[in-house]
Amino acid sequence: MSWMLCVDTSTMISCVALGHSGKFIAGISSEARSHGPGIMVSIQNVLSEAGISHHQLEMVVASRGPGTFTGVRIGMTTQKTLSWSLNIPFYEITTFDIYRKHPDISVENPCVLIDARRNECYTDWTPNGEKSPRLVSPLEIVKLLENEKDWFLTGSGIESYSNEFSSLLLPGKYSSDNRITPEMLFSAGWKRYEQGKVDNAVTSEPLYIRPSDAEINLRNRVITPLIKR
Repeated sequence: MSWMLCVDTSTMISCVALGHSGKFIAGISSEARSHGPGIMVSIQNVLSEAGISHHQLEMVVASRGPGTFTGVRIGMTTQKTLSWSLNIPFYEITTFDIYRKHPDISVENPCVLIDARRNECYTDWTPNGEKSPRLVSPLEIVKLLENEKDWFLTGSGIESYSNEFSSLLLPGKYSSDNRITPEMLFSAGWKRYEQGKVDNAVTSEPLYIRPSDAEINLRNRVITPLIKR
């Protein structure tokens, strides 16, 4: 067994977790408007708390989203760089995987809802448990779950659209605190490791379900042709 370092920067919470042989050892989570300046400081602080150096790391894990476009890339690039420089295995997980490790979850197939803004959420939930990452409106989720008997809501989308989800927010049916924690992050990372498949740090890409605002603006731009005089 070995030291594992996990990083998630897909949301407004910058999260770093460190563990050894399946046991969570240390972690840091903090709200950050920009993940770039602080992520390496957080990693160093976590390593120092555990009393090890980065040279003792034996595997790294990165969340590939979905989430903020720049944030996801920062976390993935950081972990890819460590993987390449230390020549250690790289594993990827999704933000959905992390939320599914929420300690309040009481069902096998929880519905993860991540705020995607514009009155939409990211989810990968289906009634049969198969994962299908996509964008949905709060109304679509309400319709999907209204006939389900065994369901549980978790994720940042709950707070963002609490009015829309009010009929589903019953006692024991949702998580009230939806901040990603280091413990959740490490648990998701270790589960990925136990699946036995190392991911390719070169070809691994962020999970972008919707185009960025810049891409949308570029597609919608009207180019006026030059008129020769």
